[in-house]
This record gives sequence, C-alpha cells and structure tokens, in this order.
Amino acid sequence: AERRAELDEQAAVVAEKRSLELHSMRIRVQQVRAEAGEAREAARLAQLESREQERRNEERRRQQIAEKLTRLRQEREKQARLQQKERERRERELAQRQQAADQEVERFLKENGATAGDLRMCRNCRAGPVENQACRDLGLHNNESGGNLNRCRNCGWFSAEWHDWLPWDGVMYPH
Repeated sequence: AERRAELDEQAAVVAEKRSLELHSMRIRVQQVRAEAGEAREAARLAQLESREQERRNEERRRQQIAEKLTRLRQEREKQARLQQKERERRERELAQRQQAADQEVERFLKENGATAGDLRMCRNCRAGPVENQACRDLGLHNNESGGNLNRCRNCGWFSAEWHDWLPWDGVMYPH
C-alpha cells in the first residue's frame, strides 16, 4: 500500500507537471498568436502607410503637372500677346509704307504728267512704274547710245513689245 501511495503520488506529480507544461504551452501559444497578430497588424499598418505615401506622391506629382501646365499656358498667352503686338506693329508699318508709296505714286504721276493707265511694270520682278515715252516697239530704240534703255532697271528683263510688260498695279518698286 505504501508502494501504491508512492506510485499515486508520483502519478499526481507527473500529472501536475504535465498540467503545468500544458498550461505553459497554452500561454506560449497565446503569446505566439499575439506576436503573430502584432506582426500581421504591423505589416498591415506598413502596407497602409506605403499606400498613403504613394497617394501623397501621386498627389504631389499631379500638383506639379498642374503647375507646369499653368506655367506653359501663361507662357503661351504671353507669346500670343507678343505676337499680336508684333503683327499690329507690322501692320502699322505696312500701312505707313503703303501711304508713303501712294504719296510717291501721286507725286510721280504729277511730276511726269502721266496717268496710271500709261504705266507698266516688269513681268519678272514686278518693279514699276515704267512709262513708255516713245513708240510701242521697244526694241527699235533700245540700244541707242549703248544704254539698253528699255530694259527693267531692277533685274534687266527686256521685251521689245510694250504689251508684254504688265499693267502697273500701283505698287512702287519690286514686289
């Protein structure tokens, strides 16, 4: 009976030891699970932070693009204004030159007693006005005194027929 009591006591010690080991194992499993949960949570948080950083980067990139587009639009508008001013300046200059040319034509016609219908211009370079003060056969008197007088004073074009020369369009000089 003593032996039986001793065996029962050893069995109780072993059972208690197993119970403590099992309890210890359960605690360790809970710790491992908690650590795994914390690791999953940390990984999830890291993933969320990464997504948030990507979102901020994308937003920053879009903002930079919008700013660049605004600068480009402003630059284009500035260039358009400058081009418009330049066009207006050229138009004023052209109008002034045209007015001066018209005045020169009027002066020329008055000084020479000619009418615009009598005047011609070079078929090649459109230089004008050219007035025929003699006969219509320009080749007949062309080389008198070796001057080749009936050629275009600008480019040297020549035709013996007065009607080969274009009617003058009222614009002075070649064009």
